[in-house]
Amino acid sequence: MGKIQDTVTRSGIVLVTTLLLLSGFSGNAVSDAGQCRLEAGGNCAGADLTGVRLSNADLRGIDLRGAVLYRCDFREIDLRGANLKGADIIECPMTDVQLDEANLAGGSIVRSNFTNVSARRSNMVGVEIIQTVIVRGTLKDAAIAKAKITQSSVRNSDLRAVDLRKIQTRQVNLKKVKLAGANLSNA
Repeated sequence: MGKIQDTVTRSGIVLVTTLLLLSGFSGNAVSDAGQCRLEAGGNCAGADLTGVRLSNADLRGIDLRGAVLYRCDFREIDLRGANLKGADIIECPMTDVQLDEANLAGGSIVRSNFTNVSARRSNMVGVEIIQTVIVRGTLKDAAIAKAKITQSSVRNSDLRAVDLRKIQTRQVNLKKVKLAGANLSNA
């Protein structure tokens, strides 16, 4: 793995921009906290990952807390156990991505398309989902309680045993969705 680093000092704050030259990667990773390592177990907390294109990557357990994923494109990415708490995923298509046991609590997913995404046993409590399409998703046993879902669509997906307590929905379209055992209390 090769990397190119540019360090810029602004008002006494050192920003490190890392461009990873990996197979299937393009884009910039900027973090006020320091160097962003887009790898399994890496730390990209608070990083601005705008425009990142990533395919065939193992990012299991990566720390993306509070990260901004704007206009990203993720294909065949393993994000199992990743921490995306408070992350903003905006206009970011994800295809064949594994988010099993990932923490997406308190974040937002806006104008994104998720196709063949698995998020089994993931924590999505309090997530805000706006104008997002999920097709052939597997969210079995996920916790989505207290989420706000607006103008979104879920098709041909498995939401069995999902915790949907106290979710707020507006203009949500469900088509061919498995909901057996889902907890819909106060939904």
